[in-house]
Amino acid sequence: MTDPISSENLITRINIFDFDGTLFASPQPNRKLWVDPLFGYLKNDSMFYKGWYQHKASLSFDESVRRGRWKGWWNDDIVRLVRESIEHPTSLTVLLTGRGYSEFHHIVTDMVERKGLKFDVSGFKPDQNTFNWNSFYRPSIIQKVGAMKYEELIRNETILESKNGRIHTKDFKLAFMKELLRHHPSVNSIHLWDDRVHHVKCFQLFFDDLKLHGIVQEAIANAVFLPIRVSRCPGNDRRSQQSS
Repeated sequence: MTDPISSENLITRINIFDFDGTLFASPQPNRKLWVDPLFGYLKNDSMFYKGWYQHKASLSFDESVRRGRWKGWWNDDIVRLVRESIEHPTSLTVLLTGRGYSEFHHIVTDMVERKGLKFDVSGFKPDQNTFNWNSFYRPSIIQKVGAMKYEELIRNETILESKNGRIHTKDFKLAFMKELLRHHPSVNSIHLWDDRVHHVKCFQLFFDDLKLHGIVQEAIANAVFLPIRVSRCPGNDRRSQQSS
């Protein structure tokens, strides 16, 4: 487990933002090509299949879209909340996604930074069920907690336990939030935005428990709803033409 962090910091609130379907209207598989049970299975990760959001085709765009910085794909309401959190000196602004670190860290980080969003923490699902916090904390947090605290934070490592060797997105996010609260004991408020309703319900139960035990005073998990955007990757287009 992570070594206890004893030094004080100024962080009093944590704002956590999911990426797919929350901050960004990520393309989804073409529903016309899949029956309902298979469509749901395709989107979810499991011990046998990584899921749609673990494949690079799920963020495959034409160069014109990239040059336009994915205009029209961002959730402007959430972007505004992220910017407000970034500017607040005592708020920790966290991007927390179930996408894998190795395949998507550079892709998603490039996307959000082109949008001008400088998160304090960028959480991606680790490859080996180990949180190397040096990979998660961004140097921009130095402006809020100072260089000494930053150096202390990035030395931490958290080893997760998993029965089947892989950790699911919901469990990953819960473990991530628990560790963030350990790192920043001065936090009295935590807010989260996510598009998966069943995840939001689970996170709110976790938040309610935090309030019950006096760990935080305020904790709210917000459900986000965005219109579905169908993937335009070549595979979907070809199959659509064949089925028409």
